[in-house]
Amino acid sequence: GGAGRAGRARARGPDCPGAMTTTTEATAAGGGLAAVTEAFAKLQAGEGSQEGWESMQRLLVDQLIELESPNVTRSMLGFLNSTRTVRLLVDVVTRRRDGTSVEVVDETKRADLDKGSVMAFKWRRAANPYPDGESAFLHHSFDAEVTPEEAAARKRSYAVMALLCGLTQRANTSGYAQESFHASQKTVEEPSLEVLRFTRLCSPALVAYLFDAFHPESLASVYHVAKLLDVLTRFHAEVVLGSLLDNRKALKAVLEAVLQYVHYPCVSDLFLILACPVPRNQREADQGWYSPSPSTREQYFRALSSMNILLVVAEHIWAPEAPQAHKAAAADLLQCMVQKYSGLAGCADLLSALVR
Repeated sequence: GGAGRAGRARARGPDCPGAMTTTTEATAAGGGLAAVTEAFAKLQAGEGSQEGWESMQRLLVDQLIELESPNVTRSMLGFLNSTRTVRLLVDVVTRRRDGTSVEVVDETKRADLDKGSVMAFKWRRAANPYPDGESAFLHHSFDAEVTPEEAAARKRSYAVMALLCGLTQRANTSGYAQESFHASQKTVEEPSLEVLRFTRLCSPALVAYLFDAFHPESLASVYHVAKLLDVLTRFHAEVVLGSLLDNRKALKAVLEAVLQYVHYPCVSDLFLILACPVPRNQREADQGWYSPSPSTREQYFRALSSMNILLVVAEHIWAPEAPQAHKAAAADLLQCMVQKYSGLAGCADLLSALVR
């Protein structure tokens, strides 16, 4: 119950004196979106002690995703508009056991909620210490024993995915990635206007930290992460690609990290979206999905060409230590990429690199 949640919150970190403590107890006891929204507003207004800020951030994020129907309200946006809060949310999904691969260079510019300007987030990607042999291609989430604690962690991960994607039907709570999320799509994504505003303004940090899931020490559901990155690219292609271009030194590293798990169908789907962000049918084009500006898409394809992205994928086809399923998935992915690039203007350099 509410009292139990309040007790667990106090056990997680130092008590927040004064109004902070009152806010914590009222939120835990009152329950519901209204109580959490009120607590967000009080925290944003600076009520209470600064030393309690971090523990309150974690507590409120926990309470938000534990709601039966979590949502983002306008009064929450000011609190959520920080790279620390973004990371707290994303950590629930990526479940890294040893920190993060995101090396922050500059996070001084927060999103401007009034003007609608996007958060500036400069970062580098630390190298992934992949093990040798076939184990390099096995994501830890698939050999984890499904204990009650593991099931609870997956449920929390699903809650964050559902919140940020705006899922209107519950599906794949377990987070397994055995199926393509396009082929087996049974959910409908309808993010609220406030969720769309939050994910757009904070996309640079959201995307950067989500790639932590493709690391040997992550226990993330790659299905949940792939769905999140898909939806972010679908609705905010201009912002997502612009951020990846601003941090292009990290781009090759994160794409190579994703490729390690390309034999999981949802990861293959995701890689194709990241490598070729274009509408797949007329309905998506009419909705403006996966539709960055022509200049941004041209710059992005030039960046992919400079890193010989088709050759990077092709190398996975004949990697001697890779399982057969991985090689076959890489071959299928390469074929799909060549077909897509062949039908697009400005992709001649991408294709010629593979021929050479």
